[in-house]
Amino acid sequence: MTDPNWDAGIDKTIPAKPTHGNWTLALDYVDASKRLKFVVSDERDVPAAAAVGPAQPQAPAAPAAPAAPAAPEKEPNKWSYAKGSECTADGDPKAPLNPANCLITDAPPGALIAKIGGSLAGKTSDGLKSFVVGSLCVYDTDATTKGIVYLTMNADPMGLSERNGSIRVKIYRSA
Repeated sequence: MTDPNWDAGIDKTIPAKPTHGNWTLALDYVDASKRLKFVVSDERDVPAAAAVGPAQPQAPAAPAAPAAPAAPEKEPNKWSYAKGSECTADGDPKAPLNPANCLITDAPPGALIAKIGGSLAGKTSDGLKSFVVGSLCVYDTDATTKGIVYLTMNADPMGLSERNGSIRVKIYRSA
């Protein structure tokens, strides 16, 4: 099989604490028989406001030649599934959480996971296609799998208050 042509991809920030329900909307819709690719880098750019800090009043300066844009500052692309316990999108196989209480029981706690179809409030036991994304995943949808793509942290839904941070992921669709 040849490598598919991928679209330009979209960047999504997936919070450890979803705004609504258990999931964060990642793609409005994916057609059946498509291929998705998820890529999570080890580092991500620090938002400009965080890198610069609060604005300080300064005296006007003489015009200068335009400076080359500074390289963005980087930070680890990690989130926390519990206080003092952070991990990458691949999760923490040694996490002191019972995996049986997590959304996907055979995935490490803290791992980035996905489902296709359903709602923000749903879990993964409702007959939908759910899978582990981690830091790199290529997923082929079948002829009957289509719908909204959701992402979230694999964790116990009851431990939502202990989660913190976010993961930045790039999502590509086959053309």
